Amino acid sequence: MESNRAQLMDGAPWLCFVLCFGLFAWRAAPGVSFEDSGEIAAATVCLGVPHPPGYPLQMLLGFGWQSLVAPLVGDAARALNLFSAFCAAGAVGLLASFARRNGAQFGAAVATGFTLALAPTFAAQAVIVEVYALAALLQALLLFICFGPGPSKPIRALFVFGLALCAHPASIVLAPLPVIALIRAFRAPESSPLRLAARSALAFIVGLTPFLYVPFRAASQPAINWGEATGGARLADHLLRSQYRTGLDRAWENQLSLLAEQFAGQWPMLFALLALALILFRRGLPARQFTPLFVATLVAAGALFTAINWPLEDELSRARVAGSYVPLVLLVSALGGLGWIVVERAVSPRLPALLCAILLPLAAASLTQPFGPKTFAEEIDQRGKNWAELYAREVLDACPQDSVLVISKLGYGDDLTFPLLYFQVAKNYRSDVLVLSREFLSHAWFRDQLRRREPWLSSPLDALSLSIDVAAEGTLDPRSRRILTADFFPAMYRLADQAERPVVFVAKPSERLLGGLPIEAGPALWHLSWRSELSEERRSAPDGFSWLPSSPGDPILRMLGDLAAARARARY
Repeated sequence: MESNRAQLMDGAPWLCFVLCFGLFAWRAAPGVSFEDSGEIAAATVCLGVPHPPGYPLQMLLGFGWQSLVAPLVGDAARALNLFSAFCAAGAVGLLASFARRNGAQFGAAVATGFTLALAPTFAAQAVIVEVYALAALLQALLLFICFGPGPSKPIRALFVFGLALCAHPASIVLAPLPVIALIRAFRAPESSPLRLAARSALAFIVGLTPFLYVPFRAASQPAINWGEATGGARLADHLLRSQYRTGLDRAWENQLSLLAEQFAGQWPMLFALLALALILFRRGLPARQFTPLFVATLVAAGALFTAINWPLEDELSRARVAGSYVPLVLLVSALGGLGWIVVERAVSPRLPALLCAILLPLAAASLTQPFGPKTFAEEIDQRGKNWAELYAREVLDACPQDSVLVISKLGYGDDLTFPLLYFQVAKNYRSDVLVLSREFLSHAWFRDQLRRREPWLSSPLDALSLSIDVAAEGTLDPRSRRILTADFFPAMYRLADQAERPVVFVAKPSERLLGGLPIEAGPALWHLSWRSELSEERRSAPDGFSWLPSSPGDPILRMLGDLAAARARARY
């Protein structure tokens, strides 16, 4: 009887893993999504280098996963969505194991796993191609190693911490965990401090070795090669994410609101505070676990508040940065897990073991239902949301042969560009089209890359580089750099005409970008039309983006709807 009960308790992490993988896989997106999904999926397929810091672990593990799974599901992005589901479910199982190691029985262990699995910020990253699920898996493993019975294991902790940094730089907020483990190991009577320090440092360095992937692959010039970080200053800027530093001119009230959202507004900190109240009045939960976790949570909250230092002015920006708060959600969920242990110890003498094992997970599922912002709640369920694929196919199909497709709308360059890149790189779909994002033209590495791939653009690219270099002798913020790109386009149009390459736009550009040339609205794109006009067939086609559902909570779909409406007004 006792043996069966022990097996049941040990099965709690596996039950959490299986249930959550099924849930996340069921709710996963059918393919590529907007924002960074297209770029990460395309870079994974071609073993490329995505945006800083390159996410080498995601590239290596994701490439192996999609090589095996994509033939079964028919699409690389769909396979990578399942990779996110797998990693997120692993993180949930490890958090349940963390609870078991700290005295939880079956009910509290499963409740702890559910506390993380149903957090909107966490679950939203488990159903799309993103880097946060893999990072969460390693962060949960770090938590599992650092907090448990027996002696501390700083060597393992620092190795996993290095790997977690390779998965996502937000893992740096968990630095107190391996530091605490190292301090505890130093205090052990049998420890050799010098030897322990040397071995721990070596383990951390070995954990960081996947970053060698970035310069190695950048040198091979893959299709996705952000930053061309082959060495020197470009590699340093890429690994340190220097281009994302924007100063402190941010809306503090929005920043505080976002932090409160992740700390308490979704659900978990409320339960953690309840756990704290219970701990103050009940014995049985060691302060050795609670105090460091609580301190690490406060440190993580402060670090993330400081690190996310760009203005949070609109809904889209808030949706983008929320994933960086996954380490904080994980820590708060661990605190909630300690609270479930306290509750279990309080009720288990009064309830049969089987009933307790059923009621606690049900209580966790009911208490942790998302009631945060609608944006996060909608993103948790991505079934059938193939909007990015519909957008990419319609836009690329609307491009004339060998055309230049200009993404000129500032602030939405990633969202409008990355799904197109995924189709071109991963599916070899309409690779004859040159997708040119105005956002990227302000980067020297992109101009160098474009010059090599499209030699006919060398002269306007050289002129743009010169104007940026001259202006950059003082301080030049990213927006000013983008403004300087406006003069590039009229020169590019003339060369495109000579090369017999039509120029089309997703959004109508400003008069300055047009350079006085006429533009005509087509069903899905705007066409530069100073030499040729739209064919009657294209002119009479129905307006594009008719597949857009009514979804006022999704800022990207709202933007596409606005673009479609502007084209329709111009046509009629």
